[in-house]
This record gives sequence, C-alpha cells and structure tokens, in this order.
Amino acid sequence: MISINKIYQSYGDKIIFDNDSLFIAEKDKIGLVGRNGAGKSTLLKMLAGFNKPLEGSISMPSGITIGYLAQSLNVDVNSTVRAACREVFGDLLQLEKDKNEIESLISDENNLDDPRYNQWLSDLSHINDRLILSSGDKIEKKIELILRGLGFDPLVFDNSIATLSGGWQMRVILARLLLSEPELLLLDEPTNHLDIIAIEWLQEFLEQYSGAIVVISHDQRFLDHVAKRTVEISLGKFYDYKFPYSKYLDVRKEEIEKQKQKLKDQDKYIKETKVLIEKFRYKKNKATFAQGLIRKLERLEAIDVEDFNSSNFRFSFQEPQRSGKVVLKTKDLKKSFANNSVFDHLNIEIERNQKVALLGKNGTGKTTLIKIIVDELNASGGSCEVGHNVSVGYYAQDQAEQLDENATVLETIEREATGDLFTKSRKILGSFMFSGEDVDKKVKVLSGGERARLALCKLLLKSYNFLVLDEPTNHLDIASKNILKAAMNKFQGTLLVVSHDREFLSSLTDRIIEVKPKGITEYIGGIDSFLDEKRKESIASFERLVAVKKAKKAETNSGGDYKKKKKIEKELRFLRNQVNRLEKKLEDKMERMDEIEVLMAVPDFYSSASYDLIIKEHGEVQGEISKLENEWETALMELEDKESVD
Repeated sequence: MISINKIYQSYGDKIIFDNDSLFIAEKDKIGLVGRNGAGKSTLLKMLAGFNKPLEGSISMPSGITIGYLAQSLNVDVNSTVRAACREVFGDLLQLEKDKNEIESLISDENNLDDPRYNQWLSDLSHINDRLILSSGDKIEKKIELILRGLGFDPLVFDNSIATLSGGWQMRVILARLLLSEPELLLLDEPTNHLDIIAIEWLQEFLEQYSGAIVVISHDQRFLDHVAKRTVEISLGKFYDYKFPYSKYLDVRKEEIEKQKQKLKDQDKYIKETKVLIEKFRYKKNKATFAQGLIRKLERLEAIDVEDFNSSNFRFSFQEPQRSGKVVLKTKDLKKSFANNSVFDHLNIEIERNQKVALLGKNGTGKTTLIKIIVDELNASGGSCEVGHNVSVGYYAQDQAEQLDENATVLETIEREATGDLFTKSRKILGSFMFSGEDVDKKVKVLSGGERARLALCKLLLKSYNFLVLDEPTNHLDIASKNILKAAMNKFQGTLLVVSHDREFLSSLTDRIIEVKPKGITEYIGGIDSFLDEKRKESIASFERLVAVKKAKKAETNSGGDYKKKKKIEKELRFLRNQVNRLEKKLEDKMERMDEIEVLMAVPDFYSSASYDLIIKEHGEVQGEISKLENEWETALMELEDKESVD
C-alpha cells in the first residue's frame, strides 16, 4: 500500500533516517518504537504528508485516506461534541438530506405525473444503496458508541467543546478520527489523556479496525494487543519484526548481544592488526604487507551498537524509617470549587507497607485528593490525617515542569543533597543516565523524559516511608518505566500511586481505590482483577438498562394488536437467543485464554518446543474474543433498539 523508499533526513549533524526503506501493507498493525529523538514522530508526519524527506520518496495510491492523530488541537471549540463528530459524516448527512427531499416529492400526489418522477425513484434507490453500504442510517449510533467508549457522559454530548478541559478536547479529536475510518491510521501516543477504562476500549476497537495502523506508544500492554508488527528506528535504520512488542524485546536483546560480541571481536582484530603494522611497516621486505593491512583497516566498516534498553538507568529508594500502622486516614472528606462538587464523603484508610493504586475517570478528583493528602490543598469538609512517624514523598503530575529551568542538572541535585549524598551527586545522576557533560546542561534544554528522570532523582535524595506519586511514568519510555517499577517493588514503605498504565500497575499494587463523585469503591487485588470486575459491572449495567426498557415497553404495548405482538415477540426471542449464544461462545473462548496464559506463565515457556504454536493460538484466541465481544455488543444494541421501538 505505502512504500518508503531510501529516505534520508537529518537535522544539523544528527542523521534521523539514513537511506532506509519500509513497506506498509493494507491491514498492517505496526508499533513504531525507538528512543526519544529517534525519528518516530518525524516518520508519522512524513506519512501524513506534513513533511518530506531530504532524499528518497514515499509512494502511496492516489486517493488513499489517512488519519493522523497529533498532540495538538485542530477542531472548532465553539462547536458541540456531537456536532464536531457529525461533521465527519458530511457527505452522508447530505445524502440523508437529499433522500428526505426526494421522499417528500414522491409522496406528494400532485407529482405523480411529473416527468421527473421516474428519475426521482432511481435517485432514491441509488441514495438508499449508498447509505446502506456506508451504514449511513447508523451515524448517531456510531457517534454514541465511540463517545461512550472514550469515556464521555451522554450529558455532555451537546456541550460546547470550549467548556471541556484540554484532555477531553483531545478525546474529541480522537473520536472524530475513529469515526472517519481512514485506510491508514497514524497515532502518536493515542492513550495520552485517557483513563484505564477508555484505554481498554480503544485497544479493543483498534484490534478490530479494518484498515492499517501505525502507532507510537509508551504503553507496553497497548502495543502488545494492537500491533502485530514492530518497527524500531535506531541509528537511522528501520529494524522490522513480524511480531508484537514483547516478543520483539526478547529477539532484540539477543541481537544486541551478538552486535556487542562482534564489536568486541572487531576491536580485538583492530588492536592486533595495528601491532602487526607497527612491527612491519619500516621493514623493506614487509612494507607492502603492512600497507595492505592499513588499507584493510581503512575499509573496515565500524560496528555501531545501541543499548536500546536504557540499562544504565538504575536506582533504588532509600530504606525508610518505620511508620505507625495507619499511614493515612480520611473521614467524610469532601472538596468543592464554588458550586462544583469534586467528591464527597471519602473514607479511606491506608496501612503500613500497602501498595495502593488510585484510579478513576479523568475529572473525578484523583489529583485533587492527592494534593489534599500532601497538604497542598485544603479540604471543603471532613478530615485527612497522616499517621505517626509518616514522612511523605510527593511526585506531582507536573513535577518535571516545576524544575528550575535556568539551573543545570548538577545544580538541581546539589541544592537538595546533603551530607554524603552531596559528594555523590555526580554518581547518583549517573544512575539516572546523566553523565559527563550531561550534568552541565540547563534544565530548559532537557527533553520531557530527561526532566522526568531528573525529578525522580530529586525524590531519591531523601528517605520517605510514604510515597504519593501522581502519574510518575509520564514522559518515560517503556524501559525506564520498567526500571522505576522494579525500584517501587523493592520499596519498603507505603505507596499510593495514580497511573493509567496497566502494565506499570500490574504486579505493583495489591489494592485499588476507585474515586467517584459520591464516594469510593475498593477492589482487593491488582489491576487485572479490577479490569475484570469493571467489565462485569459494564455488562450487568447494560443488562439492567435493557430490562428496564423492556418492562416499560411491555406496559405501553399491553393493549396492542395480538398478531403484531406475536411478531415482535418472535423477533425479540431471536435477538435474545443470539445474545445468549454469543455470550456462551465468549465464555468458552475466555476459558481457553485462561488455559493458554497458565501455559505461558511457566518459567521455561519461551524455550519450549511448543512456544510458537501456543503464541500463535494465543493471538488467534485473542482475536476471536475481540470479534465475539464486538458481535455481542452489536447484538445487544440491536436488541435494545428493537425493544425501544416496539
């Protein structure tokens, strides 16, 4: 579908793409990975047509539709959420308008003898065919399905976009892009601004997407589910792997080790050859031989090795003092701004050494609650107290932006370090990947990821027994997040963390507190148990809604025509049976998925003879589950529509 042909791109002395090529097929699902600055976003902009390479070309079929999600707003904020989404269907909406006009003309008895009557019938038939092919009659359903999936409350569908926060405005952009269904989706960090439930929905939506996708993401689990192919950009080259991110990591590590060994062998060869050259270059009968060795060294192609896994980033939290048993306790805590209530009657108790995840939809007050806990905000009512001998270490969501931009990296740490830590400032920075001249850089020239690492480094300088972290993985790449997670797992104090990264939370927290406007809901267990419960709650809620509508319609239709009732009951029976059949199939596939994942959890699984077959079946079953979930959801919507009409 799209051919990237020997493209070359550089900025100053830095080479981004070095005459490399890549092909994107019609239904490819590609995860684009590489270090910050490797050229991932640059490539997406080239594919979207915003930039061109200095050399080489990008060829694609004429008329191909491409949708590009950038991290900037490009929608009329004075429009409503629903209206902005309906704009995507401009052509279909015009067809609907034309259809209504023609139907009005045909239904008028005065037009029966009009010479244009047959043409109107022909036009109407053509329009109906086009609407059916493009599902034009289901525009509102599509809009509602995607907006709900991305977390929008139906109450805000007709609100002005200008009244939404920046994060929710970005969700409108994403909704419009998904509704447009382009042949190629280019997504740059699509999970930014999404909560965990919305990320889960987007992941399932993209798994079933019929077109091609190229996605950049620091969410490992998201990449594993959405991308079936991984392309790494490294040292100006494309490294193409025909499998998801986790498998790519294993293979890439093996390749890097082989490259390191080749470099070691090459260094040894160069050293030994130079010794021979020095030994023979001034001897008459060996001078020609020495010159030949010199020419061989000059022609030798240097081996470049990039440690893509950021293995130099290593740290651990200091061992904290022991706190009292109760670390945090809130009673009937409430917070409101003017007449807007953020939350009410929050009763939370966290004990020593617990690892707690604080979750909830965007706007439910997670960050507000955090700021009350760390005493940066006053509550509107109730109480919030930390326990005996509790020292709180706080990492704010915008911690990296709060650094002094005019200070150097070293000055930032030396201002906080005391005693022995002051003398070890350079060594500490080295463990956070700041070495040599890096420590003399001003904060204002650092990338988002570098600032995040520096802010975490500051947190390390003091001993805390209660860490309160608000989105600590923002701007960190996957490797850095894994290292941070390993340090948190070894932390011997209490942890309260807000994060939307499922892979980061997995095996880190053992208790979930979900913040809601009217209180909290607690879940004992990790993030996967929480997500399973949320899926069950969603299904149960939908079924209750269907049952209520069914009861109301039964009352309304109690005096209707008998034959009509019989026909309706037959259709409803068919739809209910269809839903039940799909639910049974879904349960069977989920049971098989559980069995497969038990096999994959065996320590020596990746070296077993059946590895490839099990991985293949895992992908197939995963796809079948997503397909069945989609069919089940469609069947439920049809059932609901039928019950609401009849």
